[in-house]
Amino acid sequence: MFDKYHGVLHIEEILKKEYQYEFNGDLQDLYEKSFIELEGDGVTALFWICVENENYLFKPLENPPFNIWGELLSCEFAKMLEIPCAEYRVASFNGKYGVLSKRMNNAQETLILGCEIFQEFLNSYQSKYNNTPLLINEKFLNLYQIPKEFYHYDAYQQKRYLFNHLNNLTQVHSILKQREDINERDLSNILIQLDQMLLFDLFTLQMDRHPNNWGLTKTSKTIKLSPLFDNSTSFGLGYPQISERANLLQNEIMSAHFFKDSSRINTILYQSSPNFTLSPFNMVDIESRKKDISPKVLNDYLELKGIEGYKLVEQFLNVMTEENLDISIIRAERINGIKMDEFTSSYIHNCFEKNIENLQDTFKAVSKRKCK
Repeated sequence: MFDKYHGVLHIEEILKKEYQYEFNGDLQDLYEKSFIELEGDGVTALFWICVENENYLFKPLENPPFNIWGELLSCEFAKMLEIPCAEYRVASFNGKYGVLSKRMNNAQETLILGCEIFQEFLNSYQSKYNNTPLLINEKFLNLYQIPKEFYHYDAYQQKRYLFNHLNNLTQVHSILKQREDINERDLSNILIQLDQMLLFDLFTLQMDRHPNNWGLTKTSKTIKLSPLFDNSTSFGLGYPQISERANLLQNEIMSAHFFKDSSRINTILYQSSPNFTLSPFNMVDIESRKKDISPKVLNDYLELKGIEGYKLVEQFLNVMTEENLDISIIRAERINGIKMDEFTSSYIHNCFEKNIENLQDTFKAVSKRKCK
């Protein structure tokens, strides 16, 4: 369908052309149709639409003039980096704008979300170790570096706390190594893909890679990391009161030039920290689930990884440039039949350029220390 329809995909028009169905505002009637599969509930529900035996998910977005660009630009940069990513097109339905994306997995593939991976691990661990409560089991605490602050938590009643702590490259690596359905070759490939996902989030300012926003794709023969999806908060987007934030960032940039102090810019730029990080040590505040900001995570990544890690970061630095940002915007505009307004463009460029500058400085500083 992405090739068949051009510009903004108006779902009412697609329903009329494909199924001779005219939407009259009655959502209940629409959701009962065989070509619609509901995911969620109410007026803001996500739903799947089937066109020519392919399924597409419509996801309405808040602040669509901003958040649509997070998905579109992430998709463009993922292509440049040769990282699998869900494809998105701008779409509208029932007066709401959002994105339409093709189902990533086919009938022979199963998507296992990160939260399911963590839950399966917790369930199997409890079974293997005679039903011993996880958070008072010293072997578990030491092996997975669970901090003392977790001692009073019930992992099965408050899973989100433990899941957030496990949501990092080091912990996921350890957990996946214990899965009996992943062979060594697949595991090696998944680890490379996880490195790419971590760096992709750092370079695109994707702060929402929680365990429901990544996963594994499994077939009867292989397992691999799923394509990247749900990137609407990338490039500094996804915040409430985004217009006020954009104006504040611009003011701080001007002040930084005058006072020669960029720290206040970073306070705004990294208001949120990456959800998926390198290790448990990037969790700096357990109670508030606060994590290290992007430059610190990159610093730790470079300190931990060898030459292959450096090469991978260099690849990102070569691709994540202002020139390629402009190319991505132009391409997304052409494909979707939309135009990025100057206000949005200025904000995205400010976030992108400052973040890349910080990551470049981090890369140079670590490289310099390593060379001594």
